Amino acid sequence: MNILPAIFEAVGLYSSSGGLGEHLRGLDIDCQTMSRQSAYNFVILALIFVNVVILFNYYYGLLNRSPFNQVGWWLGNILVGAFIIFLIAYVGSHRDLVNHRYCEQLSFHDGDCIGFGITAAIYSVVWSVLLSLLIKWKSIYNKKIPF
Repeated sequence: MNILPAIFEAVGLYSSSGGLGEHLRGLDIDCQTMSRQSAYNFVILALIFVNVVILFNYYYGLLNRSPFNQVGWWLGNILVGAFIIFLIAYVGSHRDLVNHRYCEQLSFHDGDCIGFGITAAIYSVVWSVLLSLLIKWKSIYNKKIPF
């Protein structure tokens, strides 16, 4: 079992066995092989990239200024990143559902797509907090944010 699906499915906000999880792992339309690219890989790469860009901008870029060195601004950046990741995860899985680009033997619905998006957003927040703790120390104004 791949580690990324296991991490995402551990939250339990969407159907994994026989549902959206199988589709996200790469089960193709003919229901025979896992020949499609895993959506988990794309979402985790987007999660890492989007949050790195947002946090580097906060700690070393345009937002590394005095009026932005408050926890509220940091939290706003974290939530913007989480929302972007939610959209990436939700839209990708929902588009496949609406266009019937999945194995017909699988059973999932829009609520599963929302659950996958929420799961990705949760991991986005966790990654952002960890990344903040690692990169904040050389920031001029924001090195004491979040704490």
